[in-house]
Amino acid sequence: LSERNKRKDSYTDGLISYWPMDDGEGMIAHDIIRNRHLQLPSDNVWWYNNNNIALTIPQGEVAKMPLAECPIPAGEDYVFECWFRMKQDGTLFYLSDSTMAVGFSGNRLQLTLKNGIWEVPTPVTPTDGIWHHLALNYRHNTLPIFLLDGHLLDVVGVDELPAFASAYLIFSSEQATAEVDIDEVRLWNTALSDEQLTAVLCGGADVGFDGSSYELIKDGDEN
Repeated sequence: LSERNKRKDSYTDGLISYWPMDDGEGMIAHDIIRNRHLQLPSDNVWWYNNNNIALTIPQGEVAKMPLAECPIPAGEDYVFECWFRMKQDGTLFYLSDSTMAVGFSGNRLQLTLKNGIWEVPTPVTPTDGIWHHLALNYRHNTLPIFLLDGHLLDVVGVDELPAFASAYLIFSSEQATAEVDIDEVRLWNTALSDEQLTAVLCGGADVGFDGSSYELIKDGDEN
């Protein structure tokens, strides 16, 4: 009993099955003894209870992230995703060339382009002060699809998005009276399937796709 909280090795005598659950987060608990892996229901994930270090943007400030290192040309498929925590309505991020902005108003996502503003109802309240995951899955010549905590949000009437290739991607709390937190911001140079995006949302490291991703900010970055 003195070593009950100590991590066991796969060759430890007497172990029939062992799920260490020490690889961060996910939907699958891996059994290192007999490969009897356990998969949680789709609406649940587990996570390792460590300190999460996110980027906090103070009220009235912005965080600029350079896109010049990983530009997505016009007409190319891509996925943009991030975790965020907001306490009031406003813009979450925008491109520095003012071609696209994304934010929230009540239970609605707002997509602002040069030719108009589109609003899409959301099944959850994105500005309730808890962490949410947002992904933009864009395939050329199809409707852009947003996913909020895994829920599909179809933006009807938008045929084409601008190139994700401005000088900066800017996260903002300029219009807010409260700070905004962001974490694990990634840009993928390909579109992903619903299953792959679910794996990303739930902490999957290998989503099985042809392409690459660029982490603009990952867990552990402090500024």
